[in-house]
Amino acid sequence: MKFIKKIDEADYPSSQYKVQEVDDEYSFVYSKVEGDNLPLTSFHLESKPCLDPSEVSSLGKTQFYPLERDRNQLHACSVIKQYGKSTDSRYQDLGLSISEYEV
Repeated sequence: MKFIKKIDEADYPSSQYKVQEVDDEYSFVYSKVEGDNLPLTSFHLESKPCLDPSEVSSLGKTQFYPLERDRNQLHACSVIKQYGKSTDSRYQDLGLSISEYEV
């Protein structure tokens, strides 16, 4: 699964990929037959994801209703000593927006 620019849609043949239009510039592509085919165990929508995948970022525009169990665990991402960073810089903000209701 990934977001791509519309001009790149030709790289994803319809026999192997499903393409969903996001807006005038971007599309969302996914496949059940291409890639490593491992199951998704979680899916996060965050503006700055934590480097530690077990944490959920509370930075940026993230808004959600915490469960009672999670209420005391909300905090900024922890700094990972090995990298000296707290957020994962591999992710880029595409400037798209979607409400939790739409998700």
